[in-house]
Amino acid sequence: MQLSTSKAQSMLANAESKMKAFKAKHQKALEKASEGAKTIGSGLIAAGTSWGFGYAQGRFDSTEIAGVPYDLGVGVLALGASCLVDSDAGKFALESVGTGALCSFTHTLGLGAGKEAREKEADEVKADREK
Repeated sequence: MQLSTSKAQSMLANAESKMKAFKAKHQKALEKASEGAKTIGSGLIAAGTSWGFGYAQGRFDSTEIAGVPYDLGVGVLALGASCLVDSDAGKFALESVGTGALCSFTHTLGLGAGKEAREKEADEVKADREK
């Protein structure tokens, strides 16, 4: 089958028209899907960062520089740097890493507070038994 130039142009114009109509009809869904992908990506980067700091805390004796925990320092610096970056991709990455690092830091604080509370309660129970 041989297509004439005018027939091919007509088919192309028809396809372009249908694509534009599809995009217009589904624009909100496409935007939501894009936003959802960004949210999932951000969560995965943050979780990976937090996991990395947790691994470092378990693996190495010291996780501090000049008395500041690595995760706190990285979190504050990454979030601060995200305010200075013009690139959307750079801003996204720095915000995600900063969030993950601060989540790691606050998890460690919560873990320490929970252990202290458990030990205090155990000491109180022990003291009550000795009375």
